[in-house]
Amino acid sequence: MDGSTGRNDTGDGSVTKPYATINKGVAMATTTGLPNIYVAPGVYLETVAISDSPAGVSIQGGWRISASGWTRDCSPGASSNTVIQGGAIGVKATGAVHRSGLIYLTVRTVPTANPVAADASGTSLVGVLITGDNSKFYLTHVVVSSGNASSGGAASAGPSSTACFGGGSICGTGAPGTTPAAGAPANGSGIFGVTGYTPADGSPGAQGGAGASGTPPSNPTCSLYNNGCSAACGTCHVGQTAQICGTPGTCGCGGGGGAGGRQGRGGGASAAVMVIGVSTKVVVTASALSSGNGGAGSGGGLGGSRSLGYPGNSGTNQCTSSGFCSAFGCCGLFCSSTFYYCGSNQVCGLGGSAGGTGGSGASGSTGGGGAGGPSYALVTIGATSTNVDAATTLTYGSGGPGAGGAVAGGSGPRLTRP
Repeated sequence: MDGSTGRNDTGDGSVTKPYATINKGVAMATTTGLPNIYVAPGVYLETVAISDSPAGVSIQGGWRISASGWTRDCSPGASSNTVIQGGAIGVKATGAVHRSGLIYLTVRTVPTANPVAADASGTSLVGVLITGDNSKFYLTHVVVSSGNASSGGAASAGPSSTACFGGGSICGTGAPGTTPAAGAPANGSGIFGVTGYTPADGSPGAQGGAGASGTPPSNPTCSLYNNGCSAACGTCHVGQTAQICGTPGTCGCGGGGGAGGRQGRGGGASAAVMVIGVSTKVVVTASALSSGNGGAGSGGGLGGSRSLGYPGNSGTNQCTSSGFCSAFGCCGLFCSSTFYYCGSNQVCGLGGSAGGTGGSGASGSTGGGGAGGPSYALVTIGATSTNVDAATTLTYGSGGPGAGGAVAGGSGPRLTRP
């Protein structure tokens, strides 16, 4: 492979017509069964993916193209001349059950993971990720460095409430809503798995309680009235007696509770080499593994604002005319009868008073904080056998701080878990 002169479209993998990318060489090595991939000095901007091949795959830096063909570079800094510059992962070996590995190379992730969007967990960086049961992999004279993982994204606040509940004829005590407990911080650290590291997020905040409807209004009053009147000489009749009442008042509705804040997000991990699998064997010889800092956890989002209760409304007065008879003078032969006429007056039923104002809702609670991400030079998960010789150095950064009571990320040269 030669990143400066090679071509993937017209190359054939020979010294005179090399390929341009390491991934192209891996693909051809897997197809042809030729395990050795010679890589010329340079920086290769790719995440290299290795899968199982019957003869294995051996990616070897420290080679140069000369007039006589491929020649070995035996200078002390040979490993630093050929660089795999990946993204979040530098090299990913999956299910390589036939012995594969890296020789005289430098493998790097991005120096610092890009900040994540709001409400997203931090991005983890892994230099070399080896997964799959029964895998066999080696690192010989390899410099592996993972950069600084990103922090958890800022947690969003819960939406505010504009709702109002109950009221009208549905009345209550007017009590305010109950304030909920805050979301719990992340319970422990994140989890290393076959896809890398899963950060530990906090719990979301809870919805605030709704306020109760206002207290009931007083009853309206009622009045009697005569439904009409008819009069003639000597007679007068009023209509049937009826009742008119004011309309009842209403009680106020209770305010709604704000939504809970979003959970704080866990920071990402930084690991130079991560090995995950059962009966996996990894040998590290004369290499340097270093990890950056773990990402910080983010605090939980604030709870949404409550809405206030509304006041009740008074009932309305209801009025009508009431007929009555009144005598005025006489009528008939020799003024023998009383003269009556019909009159009317206004009779009203009074509306009920307003019910009580509804109770205010409670604001939502704050979300729990996310845990900090860890930093380890070498992580082994599962029943793996990892042999690291005395000439290999393991250096590591700091674990990211947790937020809101969540734990900080761990750090150290090695992390081993069953």
